[in-house]
Amino acid sequence: MTFYLGLENETEKTEYYERLTGKYAYAIWIQPIFWFLLTQAYRIKFIKKYLINRIIISFLFVVTFERFVILITTIHRDYLPSSWTLNNEYVIDTGFLITRLLGKILVVFAVLCLYHFGIKKIKTLYNKV
Repeated sequence: MTFYLGLENETEKTEYYERLTGKYAYAIWIQPIFWFLLTQAYRIKFIKKYLINRIIISFLFVVTFERFVILITTIHRDYLPSSWTLNNEYVIDTGFLITRLLGKILVVFAVLCLYHFGIKKIKTLYNKV
């Protein structure tokens, strides 16, 4: 909304509105709707009950649709160079991409663990009082 209000002339506002409501509007709206539905999935007892389900859902927040499409197109056999490196002219290889993804997964896992054990600690302190 703030982006729309920041647009200067009427042409830019019309183009922006058409992008949000046009033929490919689903491409813009699917990610926020998907994230909203993922957050609401934590209300389901089956997901609340098992930690592995919560971890799997948290991974879906790390990988956005744009990153997923970029990853799939770079690994696709038509786009993959014979040396198994990506963007060799910029010295970025698949190892770097995998390391970056694993780092993000570890950060999410660490935050989940801190939250889980923090809630347990607060509950034990609350029960003592």
